[in-house]
Amino acid sequence: MAVFFGSYIQKPAQLTIQAFKDRERSNRSEGFEELIVMFNPETYSLSYRNNFVESQPVGASGRSLDYVSSESSNLSLKLILDGTKVSGKKLDQFAETSASDVSKAVDKFLQLTVPGVSTSFVPVATAVPAAEGPRYLRLKWGALGLNCMLSAVTVNYTLFSKQGIPLRAELDATFIEDKGIKGKVEVAQPKAPAGGGPIKLGISIYQYA
Repeated sequence: MAVFFGSYIQKPAQLTIQAFKDRERSNRSEGFEELIVMFNPETYSLSYRNNFVESQPVGASGRSLDYVSSESSNLSLKLILDGTKVSGKKLDQFAETSASDVSKAVDKFLQLTVPGVSTSFVPVATAVPAAEGPRYLRLKWGALGLNCMLSAVTVNYTLFSKQGIPLRAELDATFIEDKGIKGKVEVAQPKAPAGGGPIKLGISIYQYA
């Protein structure tokens, strides 16, 4: 359904997943640069976690908490792929295929997020070695904008043809926020001074935008 603003018609925004080669997200990955989901998720959840250490001074009646760090947030959502055409949408809008087999669409998601990973239904002859690791991603949908990487995904096939071909799949995906390197601490190896004396440990701190 289109959203009307005066005399203009604005199409509903679709969740988009963009892939990049670098952490700064300035160099788009070749081949699978962008993926527009077939259906927007009905809901998504964001989780946050702080880490603490417990301490109990001698004579104290209870323990106290000392803050240590904050972990990156996690975004969890469900993506649905449907090859039945009941909704009026075709898989070729998602995976450039007119077939009803959703495994190809699942493969496109995997190739975009984790090169070298494929479903067992469709072997990928040109897959990138898995050692490359997951790609740097950016999720965009309305007010949601998140630089992230794929943390985990579970593919549930929920409908099959009489021949056993998967026609519908649900992807339960979790993305972990990638804030970039804001601080890096390097500890130098201890060295003895040329003229003798105590060994000192050198620490260098680098800051990134």
